[in-house]
Amino acid sequence: MYREFLFKKREPDFSPEARSLRAEIDLVRLSMESARNHFEQEADPTLIDCHIFELNAAQLRYQFLLRRYKHLETLTEAAACDTRRKPRCRLGLASQISCLI
Repeated sequence: MYREFLFKKREPDFSPEARSLRAEIDLVRLSMESARNHFEQEADPTLIDCHIFELNAAQLRYQFLLRRYKHLETLTEAAACDTRRKPRCRLGLASQISCLI
């Protein structure tokens, strides 16, 4: 049991904004799958075009949300890094790098 605890993958703590973005990403992924299924099942050419536009819109929305999520992730990592950073020295570059580590 202790071994499972040690090797268990820990879920990172997400902010409420990151959680809501993640939920929205999941919803858009489902809408992409739905649009793709409708496209594959459709026989009417007009409705095929409609499903193509719907799929393209969902894919663009998905890409937008992923970019926002990654940007939020980098901001969160940068904020966490700033809290762990040691005070800067007034030494050379090599010394400054060692101060950051």
